[in-house]
Amino acid sequence: MSNVDKMCLRLLVICFLPMIAAVPIAMAVSAFNDAFVRMGALPMSPDLPWLITLVAAAACVILFAVQAARIWRWKEGRSLSCPNCGCLLGGIREGRWGPHRKCLGCRNNHAERSL
Repeated sequence: MSNVDKMCLRLLVICFLPMIAAVPIAMAVSAFNDAFVRMGALPMSPDLPWLITLVAAAACVILFAVQAARIWRWKEGRSLSCPNCGCLLGGIREGRWGPHRKCLGCRNNHAERSL
């Protein structure tokens, strides 16, 4: 697996986090709602688990669009690249020796003042 493949994987795996979090939440809300119905109470909202999943899917699509735009800008050369491997650099982080950026491919730190 090349550094560019690792970079793309690191960027795009973030897109699935809302869905990974929403599915157990939707299942818990559905079970909670079913428990109330079995006790004879009125159901909260039968569409709530579906809406939670829908909102998570929309968040996944938005995150995918943002990350795809970052990759596109990097391929066009309008974004900072790592001097070692040429991959996209992450955001500025404050470190022990001043601000730096972490490469999303090789995971090396690069001082902000040297870019």
